[in-house]
Amino acid sequence: MIADPDIEADVPEMGGHGKGKDNGNVIGNHNHTGTGTGSATATVPAAPRPTVPARSLPSRPVVPAVTPGEPARAARLAEAGYNPLALRASDVEFDLVTDSWAELDDPQVLARDRRLQELIERDQAPADFAPPGWLPFPYALPTASGRAAEALLCRSWPGPRGTVVHNGLFPSWTLSLADAGFTLLPTPRAPQGTAFVGDLDPEGLRARLAEAGENVSFVAVELSGNADGGHPVSVANLRAVRAAADAHGVPLVLDATRIVENAAFVVAHEDAWRGADLWKAVEALLATASAATLSLSKDFGVASGGLLATALPALADRLREHVAVRGAETGLAARRLLARALAEQDEVAALVEERMASVRALWNGLDHAGWPVAEPVGGHCVLLDVDRMPRFAGTVRPVESALAWIYRGTGVRAAPHLADSRRIRLAVPLGFGTARAAEAASRLAALWQDDAPAPDLLPVGGPRAAGTHARFHPAAALPEDIEGAMREGHRARDDNTAVLAERAPAVERRLIDLPGGQVEVFTGGAGPVLLLMTPFNVGAGVFARQYGQLADRYRMITVPPPRRRSHHRLRRPHPGRH
Repeated sequence: MIADPDIEADVPEMGGHGKGKDNGNVIGNHNHTGTGTGSATATVPAAPRPTVPARSLPSRPVVPAVTPGEPARAARLAEAGYNPLALRASDVEFDLVTDSWAELDDPQVLARDRRLQELIERDQAPADFAPPGWLPFPYALPTASGRAAEALLCRSWPGPRGTVVHNGLFPSWTLSLADAGFTLLPTPRAPQGTAFVGDLDPEGLRARLAEAGENVSFVAVELSGNADGGHPVSVANLRAVRAAADAHGVPLVLDATRIVENAAFVVAHEDAWRGADLWKAVEALLATASAATLSLSKDFGVASGGLLATALPALADRLREHVAVRGAETGLAARRLLARALAEQDEVAALVEERMASVRALWNGLDHAGWPVAEPVGGHCVLLDVDRMPRFAGTVRPVESALAWIYRGTGVRAAPHLADSRRIRLAVPLGFGTARAAEAASRLAALWQDDAPAPDLLPVGGPRAAGTHARFHPAAALPEDIEGAMREGHRARDDNTAVLAERAPAVERRLIDLPGGQVEVFTGGAGPVLLLMTPFNVGAGVFARQYGQLADRYRMITVPPPRRRSHHRLRRPHPGRH
């Protein structure tokens, strides 16, 4: 057993990579022309082009010619506990954790914000938030984020808090619904075989509505949803969904966060809409709903902001009352910025179109190289199936091990897919660009062909640690007994005494005051002194077996090892604890 392990010391190699690595630019068995085994061909088919006038994009940040090589990435990864999610943004060359500008520290985000502010200052407009012409709802309320819009809709819903039939909503939606007392009931997808993989099965929807009966509050549909990797819903299918909801007497609510992306698929692939104006398709999709929420940081090129719009008079009345009693959800400057961003239709269309082309470039390169990509290609991300990566078979944490392997070998940071714990998501934000997508695909292709061993990472913080707080250690770099203990799992924090006392009941715990905090020392047994120190900062409970077997003839002492940045593992004193 290990209690309260916390890696902070120098950590060893995760597992080497072989050919083709230099200063971050891959030089091995691949090229950029699409010839040869394992190349990362980034062939980009013609993008679905919305019929809007072309407009120049904001200038993109220049990618440095000299990028950190694998040794530098390995050192950064070790400092982050082998968790790429804990890395600083400045340490990541290709950040594909999210497509939300709210979570990106990128010069393009700042440049777009400045441009919008300059337009507002130049035109002295808008004076306050004004809904764009393509939004077919009589009432719209700007919010601080998409999540805020979802939560506000759930709290303000005028009808009973019953069942919400849905097509696989984002987790923030499901949490807001649960908080407000709703029950969720998923509905099946339509049989596959068309470009609109996100289409719902109308017959299945009617069966779900009948199953829930009078308890249904509304039907919720996420367009170009995250759960399946960004696959669109057709206008025809959404109208059929609305008809089923009407027949049951309940409203349709849309998560329209990626409405522009979905509309771009419509004008490219839906027969009745092929070649139509993009914003007419946007309006047609939204017109099927009685209410919609949008997170504007995905399709509309802003760092924050959301929107809640409705045609339901009772919901609009509640929202007006909410503003009258509690005040606006956002300040005046933010409302003006969001209004201007929503009005910049040409630029938004161009940004979304380019992102979709970048996703195709990334997907094509990975698919050509043999990566197990989910099919078909979506609009804002690429999903990787870790279960189809043989090198991670049998590892304790295959997804986390694969994420660390990917970052170290390529400089690409990805993330676990929230909707499927066995998949990795490469999310492409607006402005990433097809050239950078092709370069990322090229590096990933070379990594896939590299036969060097991949890491088997063990969790250091126990199963509770997740996200940016999780820390890991390569199993191959651990002594056998410590590796075995870590594979067993960990006790709760501050359980070192209890773990040791199971084997050596007379063990004593002392806290020694040092500058900046206290250090934990354990002693037990009698005889010559035997000092036990772990190879990195793991809780003293790892030595429980040694205490049990040696304390009858040795004076056992366990102290933390030196740390890289300080000399002791310190614990801040707790008031009242002695």
